[in-house]
Amino acid sequence: MSLRLLLTCLFLALMSGCASAPSITAAPEAARFAYQQRAATIAAWSRWEFNGRLSLDDGEDGGSGQLRWQVDGQTSQLDFRGTLGRGAWRLSIEPGHVVLDKADGSRTVAGAVDQIIENEIGWRVPVNALSYWVRGLQAPGQPDQVEFDELGRVTRLSQQGWLIDFDRYRAAAGVELPGRIEAVNGDYRLKLAGTRWLGPEDPRDDA
Repeated sequence: MSLRLLLTCLFLALMSGCASAPSITAAPEAARFAYQQRAATIAAWSRWEFNGRLSLDDGEDGGSGQLRWQVDGQTSQLDFRGTLGRGAWRLSIEPGHVVLDKADGSRTVAGAVDQIIENEIGWRVPVNALSYWVRGLQAPGQPDQVEFDELGRVTRLSQQGWLIDFDRYRAAAGVELPGRIEAVNGDYRLKLAGTRWLGPEDPRDDA
């Protein structure tokens, strides 16, 4: 092969690689700074609402349904309608007091949300941490691993034994929030796919 032909082939290969390569990403420091700015804005919200689909799977059993998650200050309410073999339920959370109301009329009261969920489905769902993850934030405590894209959005996070992937970010209340997260811990798998986000100033529908 002639030198000219070799150089031509190399040039074409480089051009082909450039055409298929992802967009240029920022340096890790810049991405982390962008995340910190986003996180400060989102964490300052005293009021937000997530609407979408929740699915849970423990490797042997699972189900899915519609979830409406409303947070106002230190109180939050999760309304679920779906399968999971248990119908609809409402989880009301305030500091030191958690109430689970089910469609059959039964009520369970506890002091910790993770424990009440574990008693109900047989394994622990980290609801407190999930309230951060669902917004594309790290939960309090040092993560084992975190990856950002060039806009400072978390794409993958390893924390509290869970590996969480984030994608389908969409604009809401001036920032971008994940439209889908998937969290895996061994055989346990949890997915949230959002259909609507409401920020602190957005009007709410009646419950």
